[in-house]
Amino acid sequence: MKRKRTTFVCLVVFCFVLVQPIFADDSIVVTLDNRTMSFDQAPFIENSRLLVPIRAIAEAAYMEVRYDGAAGAVTLLKTERLLKLPLNNDDPYIDGKNHTVTMSIGSSYAIVDGKEKALDVPAKIVGSRTFVPLRFISESLDMDVFWDSKTRQVIINTRLRGNKPLSGESFFPTISKKTTSISKGDSTISLGMDVTDMWKQFGSPAFAYGHGYPAPQVYYIYDDVWFTCLLGKVITIDLSTAGALKTGAGISLSDSAPDIMSAYGVSSEYIDAHTDYNDKETKIALLYKGDSLVDSQADATHEIDFFVSGGKIDGITIQDLVTIHELAPNGM
Repeated sequence: MKRKRTTFVCLVVFCFVLVQPIFADDSIVVTLDNRTMSFDQAPFIENSRLLVPIRAIAEAAYMEVRYDGAAGAVTLLKTERLLKLPLNNDDPYIDGKNHTVTMSIGSSYAIVDGKEKALDVPAKIVGSRTFVPLRFISESLDMDVFWDSKTRQVIINTRLRGNKPLSGESFFPTISKKTTSISKGDSTISLGMDVTDMWKQFGSPAFAYGHGYPAPQVYYIYDDVWFTCLLGKVITIDLSTAGALKTGAGISLSDSAPDIMSAYGVSSEYIDAHTDYNDKETKIALLYKGDSLVDSQADATHEIDFFVSGGKIDGITIQDLVTIHELAPNGM
């Protein structure tokens, strides 16, 4: 009897493997938190629904996939982890909850957080991958999904429910590291770098905390630098302790204003026009659109601020202005 059951299960799985997509479409682009996703098997459209490999979505959104071969089911687990900051003197603590979506291969129903919901298109196996309906999965796990019919692009937003997706100009994938990065020895961190890559470069931070206004963001603090991260990306770098850090152009704390001019190829006229003086320190702002200097912050994609006191640099901040202005137009 056991042998017959095994044979039956194998036949069922084999039937699903032979299922072919109705409209395979590798021209569709899927982005998640402003990152373009890649698939080893192309997504396809069936009954006006886009199906994608579940493993790719799970890994990109830091979710866990659980397979139950005996039941012919697959479950996605999303854990929401929120750093709570008490207003009293208590220590910060982590709070969280789990969301789950379970689909049985070929079934017209799914179990979402313990409740049954109808599916337009069931999960299925194609080739060696399990495919699931993207919109249903995304919305069931509290993510926003946008469809751009002109560019044939699906935009998924996991962390900023209710906000519009990013324009694509931010995170500077093609801009040189000279104006967007800092380095320490062989390790370099740039604007737009994934948080996971930041950890690989600099190790675990000394401390981290976050808040949700005007948009969820996390601050990672090391001994000699702060990183502000949004959507899992570095959007500001704040260097205020000497350490051994240098900007992408080789400037470190204790250098002088003339060193900035030499390293970045900036004229004294530009420096004079973009210097703000006060009683305690001077701020020199270099405004860039891509790799080119611009005069107005409104035209800039990113900014490098040098704070000078006693003729020496004692602070450096590098900011992704596009992301900050788009997601928080009134300031972060």
